Amino acid sequence: MISYNREDEKLSITVKAWNEKNILIVCKDLIGFFDKGGWDISDFCEVKSETNLLEEALDRQFERIPKNQGYKVFQFLDNDDQVVIEIVCAEVTMSFQS
Repeated sequence: MISYNREDEKLSITVKAWNEKNILIVCKDLIGFFDKGGWDISDFCEVKSETNLLEEALDRQFERIPKNQGYKVFQFLDNDDQVVIEIVCAEVTMSFQS
């Protein structure tokens, strides 16, 4: 189960873990977000290679893309390792909610 809320450049995502605890993931300085419409989440990871989403988000954000722009792509994957949600942001924090 996953839910999210966006306020300006901050995206807050709540995921219910296997042990029924909620995990809050906060993405700051958000410049790209793509929801492919799945709810069964098995993994959250950072993408280490260049992606089309990163390139498109940077093109929209900057007239000239700085060399050390600091943005990263994160993905939520489903049980079949298919991308459910992609995010481009500068910082991610995670915490457990009771």
